[in-house]
Amino acid sequence: MRYRRERSGLGLLALVVFLSQGLSAAERPVIEGLHLENGQLTIQVDVPDGYGHVLVESGSDLRDELLHPLVSGEIFGYAGTATISIPEPGHTTFLKIQAGIETKPPLAAYTGGNYFHFEADMPGGGPLSQSQAANHALNRLAYGPTPSDAAWIDEAGLDAFIDAQLHPETISDERNANLNGSNRLLFHEYRPGLDTKMISDGDLWYLRKGNIAPPADWNQLDHKITDDTGWSLVRSGFGYSNSGNERDYFRFELSDMRRIEEGEDARPGYLSFFVRREFDVSDPSEVGGLFLNMIYDDGFVAYLNGEEVARANMGDLIRPNYRSKSARSADGDPDFGLFEITKSKDLLVPGINVLAIQLHNTSITSSDAILVPELIHRDFYPGREYDRINDIDSLQKLIHAQGMFSKKQLQAVMGEFWENHFTTDYDKTAEYLDDLEDSLGENAMFEQQAEQEAAHVEFKEYEFFRDHAFDAFGDLLLYSATSPSMLIYLDNVINEVGEANENYAREILELFAFGVDNRYTQTDIEELSRCFTGWQIRKVRADKTQGFPESALNPPTQPSTGFFDLPIVDIGSGWRYFKGMREPVRYREGLAPEWTRVGFDDTNWLKGATGIGYGDEDDNTVLEDMRRRNEQKGYSSVFLRRHFTLPAGTEISNLVLSIDYDDGFVAYINGKEVGRSSSMSDAGTPPRFNETASQNHEAGGEPD
Repeated sequence: MRYRRERSGLGLLALVVFLSQGLSAAERPVIEGLHLENGQLTIQVDVPDGYGHVLVESGSDLRDELLHPLVSGEIFGYAGTATISIPEPGHTTFLKIQAGIETKPPLAAYTGGNYFHFEADMPGGGPLSQSQAANHALNRLAYGPTPSDAAWIDEAGLDAFIDAQLHPETISDERNANLNGSNRLLFHEYRPGLDTKMISDGDLWYLRKGNIAPPADWNQLDHKITDDTGWSLVRSGFGYSNSGNERDYFRFELSDMRRIEEGEDARPGYLSFFVRREFDVSDPSEVGGLFLNMIYDDGFVAYLNGEEVARANMGDLIRPNYRSKSARSADGDPDFGLFEITKSKDLLVPGINVLAIQLHNTSITSSDAILVPELIHRDFYPGREYDRINDIDSLQKLIHAQGMFSKKQLQAVMGEFWENHFTTDYDKTAEYLDDLEDSLGENAMFEQQAEQEAAHVEFKEYEFFRDHAFDAFGDLLLYSATSPSMLIYLDNVINEVGEANENYAREILELFAFGVDNRYTQTDIEELSRCFTGWQIRKVRADKTQGFPESALNPPTQPSTGFFDLPIVDIGSGWRYFKGMREPVRYREGLAPEWTRVGFDDTNWLKGATGIGYGDEDDNTVLEDMRRRNEQKGYSSVFLRRHFTLPAGTEISNLVLSIDYDDGFVAYINGKEVGRSSSMSDAGTPPRFNETASQNHEAGGEPD
């Protein structure tokens, strides 16, 4: 123990430095200077190598066991001088100065450069001491010194430690409680399966407006609906909006839900509405997974046979009533979510069941309210469960946990190095996946699922770079070239024959491999980009995934759905058309016109090939007289027909109609309307020959 005392006008200051027993004088910190001026105490302490931090504690009595951490700072295992500044130490204060081997200093009242500064004594070319060499290695090859790593080196030697780090397969983290305990919280079990909709968008529901309280048993299976209970039978989705895009979400408009304070249209409005739908389950034991597929704005609570099974944006309200507000509003667009309620499937009973949902707005003057619910039953594929990272925050925590707890320190460092070298962008991956459309032209996944998929893609990339951190650079480069994250980030997903995108090729030469201005030319970039045309991403089942390098050398070229596309009607000849100067047949409101039926005689109609139209100079059949100008009256519609025959034995799982149009269309198959553009949503059924589209829609050059 070294003890110093100094007097000043402020009173008596006592300092005590406690050192571990058994240390030689050369291994002990030594106070070399002490200065008290204007109420601030400055202490200079010489610290030998091998320590990770210095801590100053204070107390009013030397015998006080409850000393208070006052100042702390890192010294990284080097020998040097620590300068400690203590503001207003008090009239009579005992200070305890100690050094510890942990790099991370304890929490203290004062930290940072204003209170603690360390200047290391750098060796002048001579050999490092054993402790200096160990600390230097741990700072270079690991995430800094830890007591366990220091003990490892002290026992086995530095060479043995480095050799083990270069061969991480010889190190086991299987019983690493800190690492495994942390990682367990970052993953969830994912079970893929075949989804079947038990309740679909567009199904009939009973709806009740929230201008008065619903009956107490409104969400119960035995609730009786009569004509005088305020329920209306309508099709989902439900809501209202000032936005034209959002209006596509709902079929039943709640035009009186928003409060208008003044004027002829003044109305009180209401904050909520309630819906319920019955559905049949033959055998509840055969239900595997159960999910709610929701579009909602702002908040909702869902019930299955009267028991709450899911909620969003409703805060902690145990039982929201009809006047309750949503706790959070949807930001801009409605929220999308897939809510797993498999744990609640025991609520199902044989026969009739009921799904009930209440939707709440944050404000009675809100610009919108939207609810589009679907109930999905998933038949899980047996034996295909696997762990998935929860989200992108969990991936960041995983990387931190590897650095803090894994014994494979160099592998963790190099894994993060390669992940940074072959950098990608999670946000761009999530946005790309969120924009994907299915064969019906609808979003293939909700935003929540897209973000989770993007996080898992980023995790698989990080996992590869960590597990293969010491592999050949060429293998790492090849893996990166086939990584979905990289293909999306550097735009190779749009690198096509005839329209090569040079972004990825340029980054390989400038960043990943050669470096800027290192013997390659623009021609090299162009030729390399052509090598990567057609390198795309495909979604495959978990049991069909391939390991590297097979995934790069023999990648899947088709989605693993077991289906393929067969064009039934393609662009080209074989069409008959009728100019819309009048009705092609007698108009009958509410009935499909005769010209849309199989047996209609169209021999007097004109022949042509698609595209049919005018104005873009790229139509195969040009309608010069359709546009009104000068003495030419023009016409606003054209009627088209085409016969087609399916090959024998054709099994159709999904029928897709793709049309490039300007400005609107209504389509029929064998006399039944199968689709119309949103610009024709307000037109009659069927539209008359002189109807016009409600808005402009420019042809894009290829079918939507």
